[in-house]
Amino acid sequence: MFFRFSNIRKRGGIPTMNKGLALVFAVIGTLLLTAISYAMSIGNGWLVGLFSILSIGFIGFGFVVKAKLRKRNGG
Repeated sequence: MFFRFSNIRKRGGIPTMNKGLALVFAVIGTLLLTAISYAMSIGNGWLVGLFSILSIGFIGFGFVVKAKLRKRNGG
């Protein structure tokens, strides 16, 4: 799976993502925010709205992944 539980004890019992998955979240989040700024610079309100909704949804998805990690660990 995408998750690694080897460093749970080192971080005070909080489950963490492995570096690969964290990198994917960081890159996609950055691309979505860049897309919002590009859409604003060209003056396209529909794209700004679309990318804003996608960004908020992606952030929410990150919280869901974190909650599933916590639940799987029993914390």
